[in-house]
Amino acid sequence: MPWWSKLVNLVRGERHVDELDEEMEFHIAMRAEERRGAGLSEKEALEAARREFGNPALQRERARDADILQWLDTCLQDLRFAARSSAKSPGLTAVVVLSLALGIGANTALFTITNAMLLRTLPVARPQQLYALQLDENDTATNPIWEDFRDHQDLFSSAFAWSTESFDTSEGGAVSPVRGAYASGAVFRTLGLQPALGRAFDEAADHPGSGSDAAIALLGYDYWQRAFGGDASALGRTLRLDGKPFRIVGVAPAGFTGIEVGERFDVLVPLASEPYLRGPESMLKHGAYWWLVVAGRLKEGVPLAQAQSRLQALGTGVMERTHHPEWKPQILRNYLGRQFSLVSMARGLNYAGTELRKPVLILNAVVILVLLIACANVANLLLARSAARGREISVRFALGASRARIARQLLTESLLLAFAGGALGLVIAPPVARLLLRAAATRREELFLDLHPDPAVLAFTTCVALLCGLLFGAAPAWHSARVEPQTGLRAASGASGDRRGGLRAALVAFQVALSLVLVIGAGLFLSTLRNLTHTDLGFQPADVLLVDVDLSRSGIADAARAAFHQELLARFRALPGVEAAGASLVTPLAGNTWQATMRVESGAGQPVSIHVHYNGITPGYFHTLGTPLLAGRDISTGDHSNSALVAVVNETFARRALAGLPGGRAYSPAAALGLRFRKEFRASFSAPAVEKVVEVVGVARDAKYRTIRGAVPPTVYMGIAQEPQGSAGLSYELRTRMDLSAAAQMIRAAVAEANPRASYTLRTFDSQARDATRPERLVAAFSSVFGGLALLLAAIGLYGVLSFSVAQRRGEIGIRVAMGATPGHIRRWVVRRSLATVAAGAAGGLGLAAWSTALVRSMLYGIQPGDPLVYTAGLAILLAISALAAYLPARRATRLDPVQALRQE
Repeated sequence: MPWWSKLVNLVRGERHVDELDEEMEFHIAMRAEERRGAGLSEKEALEAARREFGNPALQRERARDADILQWLDTCLQDLRFAARSSAKSPGLTAVVVLSLALGIGANTALFTITNAMLLRTLPVARPQQLYALQLDENDTATNPIWEDFRDHQDLFSSAFAWSTESFDTSEGGAVSPVRGAYASGAVFRTLGLQPALGRAFDEAADHPGSGSDAAIALLGYDYWQRAFGGDASALGRTLRLDGKPFRIVGVAPAGFTGIEVGERFDVLVPLASEPYLRGPESMLKHGAYWWLVVAGRLKEGVPLAQAQSRLQALGTGVMERTHHPEWKPQILRNYLGRQFSLVSMARGLNYAGTELRKPVLILNAVVILVLLIACANVANLLLARSAARGREISVRFALGASRARIARQLLTESLLLAFAGGALGLVIAPPVARLLLRAAATRREELFLDLHPDPAVLAFTTCVALLCGLLFGAAPAWHSARVEPQTGLRAASGASGDRRGGLRAALVAFQVALSLVLVIGAGLFLSTLRNLTHTDLGFQPADVLLVDVDLSRSGIADAARAAFHQELLARFRALPGVEAAGASLVTPLAGNTWQATMRVESGAGQPVSIHVHYNGITPGYFHTLGTPLLAGRDISTGDHSNSALVAVVNETFARRALAGLPGGRAYSPAAALGLRFRKEFRASFSAPAVEKVVEVVGVARDAKYRTIRGAVPPTVYMGIAQEPQGSAGLSYELRTRMDLSAAAQMIRAAVAEANPRASYTLRTFDSQARDATRPERLVAAFSSVFGGLALLLAAIGLYGVLSFSVAQRRGEIGIRVAMGATPGHIRRWVVRRSLATVAAGAAGGLGLAAWSTALVRSMLYGIQPGDPLVYTAGLAILLAISALAAYLPARRATRLDPVQALRQE
């Protein structure tokens, strides 16, 4: 009876007993029929049949023993035998378990991150019922849209709005940031959550006005533990956010960190408190700011298709009721034409997953290849061991053991090793996953994922260990089960050759092929990172400090902010060691943008519309960043609110504007001077836009704006002093050779002297540039590590095969030496045996690399997937490692004593 039938019988219980009873009754009836044919009466025949059959209860127990207990006992015997067999070879067992632990641990670590980032659902009630609104491709809405949708919708049983925010808990000076979020009152009810302590918000918190009565806060569970030590007395205490007091009313449940994957909120405040924090810059009543995620729980029994259809009708009404009456016709048409749709929120919002999906999937593929290499290595080791155990296996055949039993015992040994490696892999995986997570984070943005092992991770590791055990255990078990006892005894005594040599060579070739793929992949990713870090950015980030100053809670009036910024810039310039200083609204490579459409006047015909990236700067910005001016002049102190509006543009803007003018003009920096374009200005946050003419007075060299990979966009730089609105936040750039700690003290003093309530953050421009290459650094670093590990495993495999071959052929080597072969001949003979294996593996690896690297073309920068230099370098590294692995067995072969070798034969 096959083992799976026995397992099925074990769980079938009474049904299996009933079938046994029916089968026994059938046999008794058949015997009784035979007795009746012999002339006995019905009663005598039945009694005779029952006597011959024996006690039914005893027969039933014997059947159960044969089906289940004996099978389980046999399995336990195999396990004990496998444990004793592994203990007899502690060195081999340690190498096998460690190899598997590295492979399985790496795969478990990557799956842990993949599971947390892409697969796990939100820890809320019935997450499959949660959906978020999407307007065209945008997953955010304005507050007027949210409020109108909330008041008119009939799709959701309840809905909420959410927006991630960062709050400052310091009293001034260096910023002490906490991760926060705004949420409407129904958020906990919609998600089906109960606070761990205190109370949650309710709908009453949506309409308290913008005064201090809205200033209540709910702490994240982890933040409650970190900042308050889990003390229940935190309820009722005051927490200052951006300088405003908030009363703590509750603590979120453990495990709930928000609705955005990769983010974790420390403090949650009502959406209605936003005007209390932002004052006149509140976005709550502004219809042009798309900052809220709107989500809800679909009503029971409503099909998604029906909900989507109903949402279209709802959305049309929402947009008609929320548009601004002063919008231009084109803007109004675009607004009214937006289409509503529902997207699943079961796994939350996943901006981090969108950015890191490709790197994570690539690393998953890399660690799978490493695991396959490790399995091939282990299979080779076990093949060698099974060859050494030929006599033992032959003797067991001779004593009556079946081939199936031998194969099962060898597979049990393999599975025992695999699960030992899996158990150790579970220990290795958490620190590897945390290391990966730290590598994926930036200095400004920590990536938070819940990496605690869950049933999915444990099931994954168990399945991987099982598959590995079957994968590397199949070949030794199959080969050993096919050995004839006489042949095995002769092979064990050295009377015949080893027939497993071809399979071991094939496994080594397989390892070589996969290793070459990983080495070439690592080379391509390292080249990509080198190209990105050596790209001409258009500025020099080295020796530049970035100081982000925030005046939102400094008490400085809007009208006085420009003067304060000028004073602070003068203080920075006066610091000892500061060679130059400037300021800007946006710093390059920070990840944020300010975009607008400018209309370049042509003098005749239609103006040329150019979509540009905008930046407000102070005099000295270009000099501090090292961006050269190609023509005209820089923004100067004479460019203020009462002077003519002027701008500096980059080369891309100048080229596009000149080419778009009637008749087209040849580009030169000087030709762009004097160009005029129209730009919209607002006197205040909510004031209508007014279009004014700006003249180009300078052309700067092209410089990267948001990302390193992206092309340089048309960029317009204007003086901050000519902006009608005073900005609360400004980024200062300081060129200095001082180290960060020394500069931090002087900067802290300068900010405190200017205004002690002004807050700031400090970082280096180099760190910001490094953060811009986060995915590439992640893939390059870990593909290099795993590529090196693969090479090491392949070298160990090649070394093992050649060493075994030398040991098996010591008699032949002895004869060759006796016939006059020199050590050089012996070395070349051994090395030549490895060349065929390595060459076959390299050929396969080159083909596989050519196919697989094309799949990661979008992750490369400045290099083609088939770059010949990378392929040549990868092949050279592989051959060098292979030559080293082959040299050691070859040298050992030259040291064999021919007399001793022939005597042992």
